[in-house]
Amino acid sequence: MTVGTDEIENRGEVKYLWVTLDTKMTFWPRIRLTAKKAAERIATLSRLMANTNGPRPGKRRLSMSTVNSILLYGAEIWAYSVKTEKYCHAMTTVQRRSALRIACFYQTVSAQAVLVVAGVIPIDLLAFERGTIVPGWERCTGGGGLVGRPPWSPTSALACMTGANP
Repeated sequence: MTVGTDEIENRGEVKYLWVTLDTKMTFWPRIRLTAKKAAERIATLSRLMANTNGPRPGKRRLSMSTVNSILLYGAEIWAYSVKTEKYCHAMTTVQRRSALRIACFYQTVSAQAVLVVAGVIPIDLLAFERGTIVPGWERCTGGGGLVGRPPWSPTSALACMTGANP
């Protein structure tokens, strides 16, 4: 596409405030990249701690909170895309690795079992919670809030959070 004398290249995704938006608003590029980034952080942090007779679970939970922060950045916008099994599985796999470190389990334990023993809330529930209860959403919805219903669209949620009128 040409605008004036400048050639503009069409792309399938764009990064805005470190959240990757694709043309179909599936948020798969965002989830894929954050899962990879969080997996790298888990590997780095786990090299510092032995799996047995290492730091106490409290210190291991600090690494879990780091992983959750990476995975949940911008969840207010993409939370409803986690209902897709493929997206949920990608994030749960990363969270499971960190929970294995907290509980000092072997890799043969299922994700649900290790999350229960480690006392960790599943990532899809955390994302859904952040997507349904958004602080300051009243100014965009006229006081109705978002509890119990999805936002109009991810773009209007993004516009509201950045201060633009949806």
